[in-house]
Amino acid sequence: MFTLVEVILGVVPVVVIGLFLASKDATSVDKLTDVFSQDPSMVVTFISACLQPFVAYMLYMIYRKYCEGDAGFVAGNLIGLLCSEILLLNIPGVIGMGILLWRVWRNVAPHFESWLFERRAMGVLADIAGSLVILALAFMCATAARGLAGM
Repeated sequence: MFTLVEVILGVVPVVVIGLFLASKDATSVDKLTDVFSQDPSMVVTFISACLQPFVAYMLYMIYRKYCEGDAGFVAGNLIGLLCSEILLLNIPGVIGMGILLWRVWRNVAPHFESWLFERRAMGVLADIAGSLVILALAFMCATAARGLAGM
């Protein structure tokens, strides 16, 4: 299940570039830069899509920790990545993270609270640092998209 979501997220930038090229009749990279200069919201969408391979790599690390039995790391990072995908408005990512969290929750839930108390605040922050970086970048993309939309 993890691998399937990783592959889907890894393909997102390629799909977005393909959609940009098809929608604006941009047959080369030069025309793609013209499209980006004319529509800044497409730049934000492209940056959001480029975050997806990093999310996929985080999933790879989360799966390794899940196999090791580090329940708190798994749950904390999946929750952070789910929030990131919601901010990025990436429907496949939201569905994928939701399904993964739902599938692993019954195994990690009994250990989640003890992880929070044993690791304390700094340990928890260290464990979920990768997800927090992606969450911060997702927040910046969401803020930029909202500003460009004129809200």
